[in-house]
Amino acid sequence: MSLQSVTSYVGSDSNSAQKAYRYDFTYDDLPFGDCNDDYTQYAQYCAGEHLLTSVTPTIYQNGTAHRMPPLSLSYTSGLHNTYYDSQNNIQNGSQHYSQQTSWRYLSKYVDTLTGVGGTVQYNTAYSNTHGTPNDTDSHGNLDDRYDPLHCSLFSDCSGNYLHPDDHAWSVQVVTSITAQGSDSSSLSAAKTIYSYRLAKTGTYSGNPPYYCYPAGTDNDCVGDNWILSSDNNWLDYYDAEFHGFNTVTVVGPASGEERVDSYYSTKGYRR
Repeated sequence: MSLQSVTSYVGSDSNSAQKAYRYDFTYDDLPFGDCNDDYTQYAQYCAGEHLLTSVTPTIYQNGTAHRMPPLSLSYTSGLHNTYYDSQNNIQNGSQHYSQQTSWRYLSKYVDTLTGVGGTVQYNTAYSNTHGTPNDTDSHGNLDDRYDPLHCSLFSDCSGNYLHPDDHAWSVQVVTSITAQGSDSSSLSAAKTIYSYRLAKTGTYSGNPPYYCYPAGTDNDCVGDNWILSSDNNWLDYYDAEFHGFNTVTVVGPASGEERVDSYYSTKGYRR
């Protein structure tokens, strides 16, 4: 069942002449598709998506309806999140247990009455379960394992650093929101940029399955998930909980506008 409309009244809703506002909703449906059970590999069907695409307001004046331009919503194509289990295999096979999802995310919103809106950019964030090498980004800044986007931005999460999603689902994070619209000036559109930092969950010990590999002098283990110490339900991802990031940095469009929010996120696995 889907909500189709909402109507508000001034006074009793028994008199249609007392209508004040109405909002109509439209949706886009992505049909179900073929997929496979992640453990048995048996063929099955996976649900599609039901996404809100517009909200159209109507204003009533003296009982007369005035339909207004809608709020329009657009979405990305399917963005993938992954999970990997280095300890357990699928049924009757040597392949490690893994899973993948594909979802669409809000990419653009526009109030077609005022022209106010924006576009949203995403990237895949990992828990960096096995750590990462240390790299220098395009601006000459040293990037390390505390950056959940490291394995999305660099191509060296291989070898010991492979599977940054081991025992932890990847997530899609907003990396920027750019306001829609421009004028005759040379000013660029207002853009807000977001970056994230993982929590330290321990120090390299060399003991599997929960271990990270050092990179130079960096022996820190990091993460964004928590698993109860007594949980052995690996077919359900150990009932792991995503606890977010240790810090989130927000750089606004104004010169010098920057805010760093800190959170008590996680102590890591088996805590």
